[in-house]
Amino acid sequence: MKQAERPGRHRWSRHEYGRLIDHGFLDEDDPIELLDGLLLVKEPQHSPHRPLADLLRGYFEVEPRGEPERIREKVGERLLALDTGLHSLSPPLLAILDVAADDADWQQLDAQDRRRRMLDGARQLILAASRRTPVMVVVDDLQWIDSETQAFLDLLVESLPGARVLLLVNYRPEAEHAWSSKTYYMQVRVDALPAESAEKLLEVLLGDDSGLALLKQLLVKRGNPFFLEETVRTLAETKALAGERGQYRLTQPIHTIQVAPTVQAILGARIDRLPPEDKRLLQVASVVGKAVPFPLLQAIADLPDEALRRGLDHLQAAEFVYGTGLYPDQEYSFKHVLTHEVTYGSLLHEGRRALHARIVEAMERLHADRLDEHIDKLASHALRGEV
Repeated sequence: MKQAERPGRHRWSRHEYGRLIDHGFLDEDDPIELLDGLLLVKEPQHSPHRPLADLLRGYFEVEPRGEPERIREKVGERLLALDTGLHSLSPPLLAILDVAADDADWQQLDAQDRRRRMLDGARQLILAASRRTPVMVVVDDLQWIDSETQAFLDLLVESLPGARVLLLVNYRPEAEHAWSSKTYYMQVRVDALPAESAEKLLEVLLGDDSGLALLKQLLVKRGNPFFLEETVRTLAETKALAGERGQYRLTQPIHTIQVAPTVQAILGARIDRLPPEDKRLLQVASVVGKAVPFPLLQAIADLPDEALRRGLDHLQAAEFVYGTGLYPDQEYSFKHVLTHEVTYGSLLHEGRRALHARIVEAMERLHADRLDEHIDKLASHALRGEV
């Protein structure tokens, strides 16, 4: 469970809680409880199909916490309007949205059949929509996606020839996929910034103070936007720059400034400068993965709720992580894959092993009724945790 009301830390009485229900602010069926003066929201199970669920919510125009009956109605109406033959897609699409379908046959299917039909149902929906109008599917940071989303994309790619669908994906070189042999696949490589573009970026990051000219000359040759951003952030954190983004000035002679040779070195130094409690929290989060569901982090962080949230606020302000999930399905992601890799690498082997083992235990508790949907992550953590 997680706290619903943080500002002011108001302690609610039973009488006040009753008045919230009487005046319609809460419903007796809402997943909200009063415990020790705090309003608490029961933590939902984290779904491995979140990217697909977000896509479907946008298409069917439903809210993450909408009424199940209303969601069933909207899905049914939209499918009927799109194609009368798509009625059979309702149960698998509702399952992706984590809404129970009123379908006895669907309930009789085993986990593998349901998974297959959910992925295929999303594929068929996109193809059906493309028969009405061209469709573009955009996937950001392919190297971060989960195995279920990867399986869906692989399925969709096989159906692209002849369909009016453009699949636009961006990813780092380490991302893996099996599409490059397809005749309908095209790769557009994004190289380092040319000098002119790097100068414009540095102008935005640093500002136009004349005393910054030599520093800009030193940095402009690097061309990597992430390297430039992290270098400027490091110089500000170490007080070599004073001011704020876009309005900095140098506080020391340029010959005394040392620029790290790699972005990994910059990140390592920034992580080491964090307060011990924030550094530890970032390391624990890195063992969870690039995407970090809040309930899982909460289960293994060994921190009171208020301290955990305060630490996450600090890490967001320092732009190591950012929030990606909407309340109450909170999730955090590392800003960059290198940030995750450097943080994870800063832990000793025994520390990583122990945390992976604890994650297995926590996932088995949090997802006790849906372990089959998390089997790949469980296996990965169990292997690394030597469970």
